[in-house]
Amino acid sequence: MMNSINSRSFNSIDSVNTENIKSTEKKPEISSQSEVSIKGNDEPSYNKMDIDFKANYYKTMLTQTSLTSSDKTSNKQSKTENQTNKASQNSATKEVNNNNSTANKYVPVTMEQMDKMIPGFSKRGNSEQVLDALNYTMERCECNSPERKAMFLAQTGVESGNFTVYSEMGDSKYFLMGVSTRKDIEINANGNITINDKEANNIHRGYLKKDLGNKDVADVIRFSGRGFIQITGRNNFTNFDNWVGKNIKQDPKLKSEIESRIEKEVKDNPQAFIKAVDKQINNVDDSIVMLNETYVVKVNGKAEYVPGINTLERKIKGYEQSIEKLKQIPEPTPGQKKAIEDLTANQEKLKTQLSQTKGQQEKLKQDCIALQKFRDGVEKGDFKVDLEKADFTQEPYSFLIGSSPTLASTTTEYYWKNNNLNKYADSEDVAGATKVINGGAKALDERKENFDKALKTLK
Repeated sequence: MMNSINSRSFNSIDSVNTENIKSTEKKPEISSQSEVSIKGNDEPSYNKMDIDFKANYYKTMLTQTSLTSSDKTSNKQSKTENQTNKASQNSATKEVNNNNSTANKYVPVTMEQMDKMIPGFSKRGNSEQVLDALNYTMERCECNSPERKAMFLAQTGVESGNFTVYSEMGDSKYFLMGVSTRKDIEINANGNITINDKEANNIHRGYLKKDLGNKDVADVIRFSGRGFIQITGRNNFTNFDNWVGKNIKQDPKLKSEIESRIEKEVKDNPQAFIKAVDKQINNVDDSIVMLNETYVVKVNGKAEYVPGINTLERKIKGYEQSIEKLKQIPEPTPGQKKAIEDLTANQEKLKTQLSQTKGQQEKLKQDCIALQKFRDGVEKGDFKVDLEKADFTQEPYSFLIGSSPTLASTTTEYYWKNNNLNKYADSEDVAGATKVINGGAKALDERKENFDKALKTLK
């Protein structure tokens, strides 16, 4: 499942060797069968392919029957002619292959073209990094036609707010419920969410969904939308991590290439990475605090209150006091004995939940430590990437997907190839590509408008 962020118009100024996917670029279809039409006099009419085939067939037969063991001269001439014909055919084949290679060669998108599609793009501080990353990935995705490039730019442009935001923004409540902490969240008698006295049944967030693979609050925060195409959830991050590992094993050159690109981006624009990591540290920190008290989440479409650490500890203490009082009764009745058993069972459930919540909090604390270590490395200028040791399901690498243009773009390569999105580009099916990316038709009109504008610019 993909989740996109709200973005402004495509015209807005603000704000891994891999397994090759066969090109689906349209080519003229040539039938291998002869086309025969029957005239009125029942005489067959053959097309040019048939005539050429028959002429060559009879010419070969005549040549073979005219050859004898004593006719060495003719035999020699025939061999010479055959060699000449083979050489000519090989030359022709080579020429065709070279022409195909030229036709499929990737032509980079220029800064001037980006400015036509997104006015003011070149004035951004990281415009060269972003455009370089986009061209790098589009070439790897075999976006070697205007239609494919237009689809790539239109879809990723909407998903990333015209390449200004490639890490989903929001605090813990936004990621859990889809609403800001500035709003009052309650659950009404029907179990639906009420925000400022207005019922909202269709809040699009609620990342504790089975299809995303998230297990707890820590996963929700760590696996929020990242990259130009906003991959979301533990499942997508895990699949991406496996995909990267597989590709760098197959192509060691690719490993060093991506590593050097990321390190250069950090070195060239350290303040942007520091600003981004500070924001993520704050989000994680807020989530650590949130887990102390009761909070609200949306689980598989249903809003639920979840007791935090302090709440759980108070309840456990209350159960303990009640159990102790019942145990002090000299001759407890069967009902009182049953009450002790029930209270003890409930207390154990709460203790288990408390342990799990503390575990989530500890995970988030470890994330903060990893992010701070990354920040220190950026400030000192000694940050290094080792993709063999990198784990994109852990910080700071999950964070880097949403801050490094190369990684933001590489996640798009992973998703683009695995879902064969070039197929939709070749048929100019914006709606089909959109449905694959976000499961519906969110911002479809904007994506269509962006595609049309990009296609006109790139042709």
